[in-house]
Amino acid sequence: MILVSDDTRRRLGYLVIAAAMASIPTFVAVSLSIGDTALAFGGMDQRQLGGLFEQIFLGLAFGTVMVVAMRAAPRSGAVWALAWGAFCGAWGNALETLTVARTGFSFAQIEQGALAVSPASLDWITAMVLNFGGWLWQGYFLLPIHLVLLFPTGRASSRVMRWAMWLAAVVMTANAVVKFVSLGPWVQTPYDEIFAGSMMSGMSYLNLILLLIVPLSVGNLVARFRRSSGVERLQFRWLTWAVGLLAVTLLSGLVLSPLGLLDAVSDVQGVLSTLALAGIPISIGIAITRYRLYEIDRIISRTVTYTL
Repeated sequence: MILVSDDTRRRLGYLVIAAAMASIPTFVAVSLSIGDTALAFGGMDQRQLGGLFEQIFLGLAFGTVMVVAMRAAPRSGAVWALAWGAFCGAWGNALETLTVARTGFSFAQIEQGALAVSPASLDWITAMVLNFGGWLWQGYFLLPIHLVLLFPTGRASSRVMRWAMWLAAVVMTANAVVKFVSLGPWVQTPYDEIFAGSMMSGMSYLNLILLLIVPLSVGNLVARFRRSSGVERLQFRWLTWAVGLLAVTLLSGLVLSPLGLLDAVSDVQGVLSTLALAGIPISIGIAITRYRLYEIDRIISRTVTYTL
């Protein structure tokens, strides 16, 4: 068995966090440097600018809490789920904005058949943005599933919950592999035909498993919150509310997208999603700093002593 030291885990964790934070300056740099006039900063519409400011706001919130949590508990599965979920969410959101800028369509619209050209007919950058953006967002489910089931101890509360986490991971991986292969810049089939095909339709049905696991994980969190007491109950409280709101926005997106109704409520869902996402690092930050999750006061004391 290979043993990895806490310092090595922290360094790897800091790399993941830095990569997640890099989505913000990367988005700005690409927007200002690529010759396409639709990507020029002055040419962004209100929705694109809103996405940029959302990236900055959530990046600061998640980044601060992730660094503190990784420093305190580098072996915790909950901390790693938070880091990877934030990474996928940050880059998924950035690629969504770039997709709208370069094609004029959102991922949801493209999945509904709005784009009738093939990946091979697009320039390589646009094709890869659509490729990675089409499946990277799946890692977003690490927040309402794995983070929720592993918080705060880093271990699932039962064997059933462990199997639920593995099942969710398998579904997300399968979805990523299928979309990476199907949406590659070498594919000659138009996007509308790709998403109308049997393979993508099958993956849509497979995603229904995530629809079942999300409320299962949230229900498990609520049950543990109700059974808890004292300081542990206070650690659970705010995260329970934030995750509940996040689960509602995620489930509504998955239900409304196949029906073609997502764009009609996109603004409201965007606001709720931003509030829910911001609530996750804020609630964990409160649990760490105020309710001594991961014994942060001891970590700070050791750090100050080492520095001095």
